[in-house]
Amino acid sequence: MEEVKKVYLKGAALVNEDNFDESVLNKLAGRTVFREERFLLAAIAEVLEISGEAAGFEGAAAGNNADLGIVLGVDTVVDGWKAGFFGEVIEDGPIGASPLAFPYTSPNALAARATIAFKIKGDDITISSGALSFLKAVSYGALLVESGVLEGVIVGGVAEGAAFTTLLSAEPGENYITEVFERRAAGDGLVQISTMAESFAILRDALDEGASHGGSTGLRVSDSAGNMIGMTLACSIGQVVA
Repeated sequence: MEEVKKVYLKGAALVNEDNFDESVLNKLAGRTVFREERFLLAAIAEVLEISGEAAGFEGAAAGNNADLGIVLGVDTVVDGWKAGFFGEVIEDGPIGASPLAFPYTSPNALAARATIAFKIKGDDITISSGALSFLKAVSYGALLVESGVLEGVIVGGVAEGAAFTTLLSAEPGENYITEVFERRAAGDGLVQISTMAESFAILRDALDEGASHGGSTGLRVSDSAGNMIGMTLACSIGQVVA
């Protein structure tokens, strides 16, 4: 029987126009094209620093990053980039469109960019499933750690104007996920969302509540189609920074 590992949640970071620090990206190689890409890279850098994992997952230790992966949820932001790129093709022909923008017409481009920037060697997976994409990424990332496939997973979400990241790890910490599940559901007790950005606020509020009072806090979130993500977090007072 395979060992089932506890999934620890080590920090969380929300980056948008109000708190984005351009200098965070100075240490990363490569050119960025879109602002949400910059927000994502800054959020990953922040959550690694919050968790104290930067020394283990970056720089000289990058050769050990086979046990670190990334699962990223995307909503509608890539659709806007695709529309802009193909609009240029229609207006000016193929040579009129920016070759820098072309890779970003693929939903997986952001996850791939993060693996390069942070030398992540493990799985990189993109979930594009509407408003629940980020919470589904948390669910799948937790499964990867729980089953022992990876020791750590950066889970992120990229919405229009914002990026949210957290680090799920098998390494013991104060805060952990006690359950996470997906199902078709409807009815009372569910928070219905229509955009992925709303799920950022819901998870951040749950983390803030846990950090303020300790103990367990739960969330049950559905989309308009009746898909539901449920999650329960066990948090120690003052231990989660979001």
